[in-house]
Amino acid sequence: MEFSRISKSSEESKDKVARPVDCRRCVHFSVTWQEPYRYACRAFQMKTRNLPIYHVRKESAMDCLYYQEKKFKKRNSRDEK
Repeated sequence: MEFSRISKSSEESKDKVARPVDCRRCVHFSVTWQEPYRYACRAFQMKTRNLPIYHVRKESAMDCLYYQEKKFKKRNSRDEK
């Protein structure tokens, strides 16, 4: 019986695998008009030349703790009418 509990929990953990942080999918990410500093993070209130995750990892040696994935709406296919 104990073995079946372990296998169920391992199956559940596979479903909840964390995706790597991608700034472009974060609600705090934005692109600016300033040529030298194209990318911005509203959570950290910073503008950078590269994606903000590179700066965060360099300074803290961790992934971003403010990361929140955007909720995208599903598109309706044009073929379906």
